[in-house]
Amino acid sequence: MKVVSDFNSSVPSNFSDSLNISIPSSSTVILGEFELSVDKEGSNVVLKGTAGIQSFLGLPNVIINVLRNGNIIGSVDVSTLAVNELRLATFNIIDINAPIGYHTYTLTAQRLNALLTQANVIGPLTFTGTTVSPAL
Repeated sequence: MKVVSDFNSSVPSNFSDSLNISIPSSSTVILGEFELSVDKEGSNVVLKGTAGIQSFLGLPNVIINVLRNGNIIGSVDVSTLAVNELRLATFNIIDINAPIGYHTYTLTAQRLNALLTQANVIGPLTFTGTTVSPAL
């Protein structure tokens, strides 16, 4: 049996067309961040997110990374097929056997193709995490 031992979230917006966060190509932009406690060995952290991304110039390729304490533990590629296209990227990433301690989970985005492309996060933007521990 498993039990939920911690939950946290970063929800800048639940609505489409509610944000205007430019996604850079030379660096990453932080989209969300929170801390979670892992208090037992064998615990997993279930991370879920949604990011509404719109292309404004060219056909940008965006990588969304999930980090634990600054180290990438998962990523999602988002590509658009037309200018002004809205892509709703959703993901589930499991941090299996997360180490015991208090961890910072961060959601970032970066454009992979810099030449003549532009993309923005326009919403919705949600990022949640749940620590699931073994019952003892």
